[in-house]
Amino acid sequence: MNVVQTSFLIGTAAVAIPVIVHLLSRFQVRRLELGTMRFLHEVIQDGAQRRRIRRWFLLMTRALLLLLLALLFARPFLSKQTQRDGDRLRIVLIDRSASMGMPGQEGRLLDDAIEAAVNSTTNLGTDAKILWAWFDRHVEPMPDDTVRPVAPRAAVGDTNYIAALRWARDRLDAFPDSAADVVLVTDLQQSGFGAEAVETESLAFPTDVPVRVIDVGRPAANNLAITNAIATSTTVKADQNVQLTVTLFNYGSLPFEEVPATAAAFNGTRTVRLKKSVNVQNGEAEEILFDFGKLPPGTWQVTLAVDVADDLAVDNRRFTAVTVAEPIRIMVLDSGSSGDEAEAKSYFLVAALQQAGHSDEESTTQETSVPPVGRF
Repeated sequence: MNVVQTSFLIGTAAVAIPVIVHLLSRFQVRRLELGTMRFLHEVIQDGAQRRRIRRWFLLMTRALLLLLLALLFARPFLSKQTQRDGDRLRIVLIDRSASMGMPGQEGRLLDDAIEAAVNSTTNLGTDAKILWAWFDRHVEPMPDDTVRPVAPRAAVGDTNYIAALRWARDRLDAFPDSAADVVLVTDLQQSGFGAEAVETESLAFPTDVPVRVIDVGRPAANNLAITNAIATSTTVKADQNVQLTVTLFNYGSLPFEEVPATAAAFNGTRTVRLKKSVNVQNGEAEEILFDFGKLPPGTWQVTLAVDVADDLAVDNRRFTAVTVAEPIRIMVLDSGSSGDEAEAKSYFLVAALQQAGHSDEESTTQETSVPPVGRF
């Protein structure tokens, strides 16, 4: 049997109060020997025995009432399963996503999470089995002999609670007869990252296994994040401008003003750098367009960054790549047709290739001329 409010068990000490009052009242009776009462001695002796029984019954009733009152406030309850030594199982999942790298009470929020997770296992017996695991987008089990996890140096992933609970569900299937529960330690934030829509009905988590969530997050975070970076196309023609649209979101409670934002494109030998400043109101998003102009053919690695001091630095930088394609040169071989261009076997092929190089608007206003096709 367990109790909800263990502190009220101290009130059971009040049971001693009726006992003390009973013992003190015994010494308040004074005996006087009177000769005239000699004939009543036998009658009084019989009545005293009955009174003594009533007094003890009254004492037990008072003590029992005080005991029941203390237990009422302590709120005892019976577990659904009878637990035996060795069949208790606890699965502890610790969030190591990027937002857990923000400052906390013991250093980082990740350090606070470890402390809270260890404290959640102190009330278990020595024979209980504890399974530890880190999780962000993926789950990484810890060794079986783990007592106190060691915090990783970097926390860079995004959060996927469904993946963590699925892993816990699979572990529960391996211990069907255990009295199990799950402890999930997290900051309940998705700052800087988008959440995927997942059908929770497919999780099929056991309904009789309690899941306790320990929130170590901060009530407010000062964070400006690069949430998206989209190029007009991953492959750009050599005669087109390379453009990227960057989305910033302010997750904090205060606005960010005149924040320097830079975009640097590098192809291995040359770097093209652009810089802008942006204002982002709290709780709002802002888009920036970076136009690199026409870049030489090749693969360009683009680094996007905002120079701001906030609580979460990992989402202040983002990477992408754009390929600038070289012009494609096509040689059309004709096995030997008549000298008339319209009668050549390759006429329609050449016309189609030239049409592909013009827009629909240009093709309606300009006639396409087919160059002479050589015979090889």
